[in-house]
Parts: sequence; C-alpha cells; structure tokens
Amino acid sequence: MKGLCESEIFLWMLVGTLVFGSFVDAQLSVGYYDTICPTAESIVQSTVIAGMQNPIVGPSVLRLFAHDCFVDGCDASIMLVDPAGNDERSAGDNLSLQQVSLDTVNQAKQAVEQACPGIVSCADIIAMAAEVVVNQMGGPSWSVLLGRRDGLTSQAANVAGNLPGSHMDVTALLAVFGNIGLGPKELVALSGAHSVGFSHCAEFTDRLYNFDGIPGTTDPSLSPAYAATLQSICPNAAFNPTTVQPLDPVTASQFDNIYYQQLQIGQGLLFSDQVLYVDNTTTGLVTMYANNQGQFFNDFVNAMIAMGNAGVLTGTQGEVRLNCSVVNNPSSVIPPPPVVVPSPTGTPMPVPASPTNPVAPGPAAPVVPSLGPPGPVPPTIASPPAAPVVPAPVTPAPVAPTIVSPPAPVAPVVTPAPPQPVPLPQGPVTTPQPPPAGTS
Repeated sequence: MKGLCESEIFLWMLVGTLVFGSFVDAQLSVGYYDTICPTAESIVQSTVIAGMQNPIVGPSVLRLFAHDCFVDGCDASIMLVDPAGNDERSAGDNLSLQQVSLDTVNQAKQAVEQACPGIVSCADIIAMAAEVVVNQMGGPSWSVLLGRRDGLTSQAANVAGNLPGSHMDVTALLAVFGNIGLGPKELVALSGAHSVGFSHCAEFTDRLYNFDGIPGTTDPSLSPAYAATLQSICPNAAFNPTTVQPLDPVTASQFDNIYYQQLQIGQGLLFSDQVLYVDNTTTGLVTMYANNQGQFFNDFVNAMIAMGNAGVLTGTQGEVRLNCSVVNNPSSVIPPPPVVVPSPTGTPMPVPASPTNPVAPGPAAPVVPSLGPPGPVPPTIASPPAAPVVPAPVTPAPVAPTIVSPPAPVAPVVTPAPPQPVPLPQGPVTTPQPPPAGTS
C-alpha cells in the first residue's frame, strides 16, 4: 500500500465513521458477518480477484457501486431486472454499465450463498467488491462497514438527474453529490476513481469539435497536443462508437494520483474531470491530491465510507435477496439475526419467536410486484392433524340388544420433518465481455 500505513487508514476510518454516522444510524458495522457468516468477506475477495483477470472488471465494479448508491441509496437496486425494462439498469445513464461488473457480483453472491444461505445481502457484496478492486489496482484498503439490506424496488425513472454526468460543471456536480450528503471534498476525492478505466468517444467529442455548441471549436482547457491526439482517435462524425480512451493516459490500470497531475496540464479526458481544476471551488483539492497521494488515499477512503452509507436499509427494512436479480417471494424473506431485549428485571432475554419468523417477530414483509422471474417458493408444510374425537360409549337399546364393535385403532400422529433449506436459485450469469469496453 503506497504512502499509507495501517494506523493512518484506521484513523481516517474512525473519523469517517464519526462524521458520516448520521447517514446510517450506527447500524452498519465492521465485522457484521463475523459470527453469522465468518467466511463472507474472504469468499467475496477471492471471487472478485479471480474475475479481475478481465482488466475491465476492476473499474466497472467500482462504477457499479457508485451508480447503485447515488440512486435510492446503496441497496443493490441496480441489480434488479424488470422484464418490462423499467428498472434502474435500463435507464439511459446506466446503459454503459459493463455486464461483467454485474456478473462478478452475481458470482460472488452465488459463492456466498453456498456457504451461508440467505445471510449476506447483495448490497453488502457490492460494497465489499468495490473495496477489493480498489486495493487490487494499487489503491488503499479499508474495513468495510456492513449490515445493509437489499431494496425491494428499482425504478428507471429515479435515475435521471441523480448521477454525475460527464458534461456537468462543478455546480451541477455538487448538486448531485449534495443529494446524498456529500460535498466538494468527496466530489474531488471520488473523481479520483477515474485514475482507472476508459470512456467512449461520444462522452468527449463535443469538447473536440463543438465546444459550447459552437461548431469547429475545441475546449480551451484542453492541452492542444492532447486535443490533437484525441481527434486522431475519435475523428469528427466518423468515430467508431466502440472506441475507448483511458481516463488516465499515463497509468490507465493503476489506482494512483496521476489523474490529478493530468488535470493540471490540461489532460482531463471528460469535461467533468477537467473542470475540477478550472473551477476555484475545487482547484485547491486537485492540487493537494496531485502533490500528495497519501492524502488522496485518506480522503478517498473517507468518501467511499460516506457514499456507502447513503440511503442504506438496515434491521428489518428491505430483505436479503436470494438472487440479486429478483426480489424474494414475500413469504421467504430472510429475517435479520436474533434480537435481544432487556426483561423487566434487567436480564437480557431473547425475543420470542413468531409463527412466521422462527428467529424474532417483526412486521410482515411488504407485498411488492416481482421484478423478473418469480423467486423460489418454499415448500408448504402441513400442520399436525388434530387429535381424533373418541365417541361416547353406546348404551344398548332395551328392545333389541346391539353388539357394539370396539372403536377403530387411532393412527399415531406423525410430526412432519423440519423444512429443508430453500434451494439457491441460480441466476443467469453472462460470460464476461472481452475488453476494450468503456466504464464511464
């Protein structure tokens, strides 16, 4: 880990937790799964690292996390699939999300389900995966706050205006970041994620040929030499729509602070990148990070914690999806771990179980329309038969005696076997796409 010792990371983690704790009501925690699924984090890590043999997995997973958190909070709603195309993934601003990022999360979920069925949320898996890819690409490592629950809805209409855009100026960017409680420092620190990844020509050709809507005009904040290079890669009105360009032309696959140094010399690929150095609101932060990679790493960790706390569902909110692509059948929603409440004498005692919740009582799961194929329906277990009614003795009539047959033997009551675990649904897994492909 470059320029950052473990004690520094812990200090900044602590500060981040205190500053941004209001977003999460102190319900997320480090080590949330240590007792209920102790192998969860290591399983996610190994699965994601294996997937990173495809070089676009790292940047695309990091971007997936951001796109999930900025729209309705970090609840894995970005993973839900609606056959009618009304989910977040189908919104125009999300069409460039790489399928390999979704596949990587689904593969990690399937692996975790094999070890701990119905325990680890898709939202937490995305958060864990984002930390893994940052560290594997040379960036900092941190202990991820966990305990998120998965959302029950995903609406394409909620996406527009809630994601940072490549053509936004600082004022517009700060408005979007402000929606989830983030400010200038988080904006500039999280923009450092553009130290890795690629972008398609369509995201920046207006800077080359039609700046401010004036044909033949180039963005004056671009270095002339860099502009000429980009024009050769993306010729006006004739570029290949699949052509991509690294967001950081110097160290495209290394998570570092070179991105900020490129902004200082007019080599920010996107308008939303370069404007961070042009606007006085954020110039100082760009300069600080360009000169101090350790400071950038510290502030990036803080910003990731803050973003990861935005709009989270905890406790009995939402559910733990069995398949990240679809909500569960309402009757199979997995309850949270047991809750302990104090007795009148002050001695802790477990909350009694309820018929619908073998762990602890809680509100009934909301009935919501299913997005995609229906979730698994657990087998119906018949209740034990009621004890048979034994008829009263029959007294013979005085006229003609009647022989009373002995009562038939009573069949023993058989206690049904306990329900078996619900089989893990295997969601569709798409073969990762080969590079190159854009991540912004």
